[in-house]
Amino acid sequence: MSTENKIFVRAVACVNPFGGTAIKHHEVLAAGYAAPDLKIIIKKLYGQPLRQASHLVELGVIGALTLNQSLAKTPGESLPQATRLYSATGLGDVSKNMKLFEQVSPPRCGLAAPFDFINSSANTTAFYVAKILGLNSRNLTISRDEFSLEVALQTAISDLKNGACNYGLVGGFDETANAACPHFLQMAKDAGAIPGQGAGWLFLSNQDKEALGEVNLVKLISADSSMDTEAWSGAITDSLVNYIDSDRPICLLPGYNISQSECGAMTEKLRNSQVQDYIQYSGAYFTAAAYGISRQFVSKHGHDRRYLHIMKNEAGETMCVLFRVYQN
Repeated sequence: MSTENKIFVRAVACVNPFGGTAIKHHEVLAAGYAAPDLKIIIKKLYGQPLRQASHLVELGVIGALTLNQSLAKTPGESLPQATRLYSATGLGDVSKNMKLFEQVSPPRCGLAAPFDFINSSANTTAFYVAKILGLNSRNLTISRDEFSLEVALQTAISDLKNGACNYGLVGGFDETANAACPHFLQMAKDAGAIPGQGAGWLFLSNQDKEALGEVNLVKLISADSSMDTEAWSGAITDSLVNYIDSDRPICLLPGYNISQSECGAMTEKLRNSQVQDYIQYSGAYFTAAAYGISRQFVSKHGHDRRYLHIMKNEAGETMCVLFRVYQN
């Protein structure tokens, strides 16, 4: 089989809202859960705490360290220093930004605490990941609301296919700050879901050595909010016609804002495909797709299986990620 122009997944990690990475321990998220202190997990993985690191940084680092350790289990495998880093976050460090605004805004109108100011930057997590893993190549942090992970993945694949690099580490992460955070409350209310948090990482390469699977397509679909459900699902499947094998069923992974009627229309168009609701484990957050996609590579498969992740933004646009997980 030709590997030309294919993008392979070599290692993955997914982090649930409690910082857990072994999916056999991932449980359905309950309303009112408390965001845990992740410092114990960090110390176990890294051997020491991350001084002054925020909760968001810890979520991202837990996933990156777990991926690196899983890769190291294969003799001779490690993350090359020239691996490019593509991080995605929808809201950045919400808790640190909220603290920062409280410190400088009325009624306090004071000075910002230095570490709250430093951690308020959206790319601080990417800095920690690159430093800890010893990466010295391109380092991007991408924030595009609901499409943050998809755009980061699309950018990495473009670089790999164009020969700009041979390896890319793509991650998505967002946090639950606290009950007063309007971003998460409104997002959950609109989607009828529990606000979540977590991370997901994929190590990509244009080489098929020890591959877990492949990413076939990341695409923005010409489907908008003016379409009814039937037209919307038809536009998506029409755009994927050259990538879908009618003899092989596809498992649908709906993002947190895909309705039940939209899921039903898609499964019918995809010849009664199965639906996996990963949001029940991750909760709703902008980059939950990173958790949902990476989770499939960690799961056991008795045969090759194809997945389609779909996500919408507030404008009604849709982005799809089509990928294959190899038998493991």
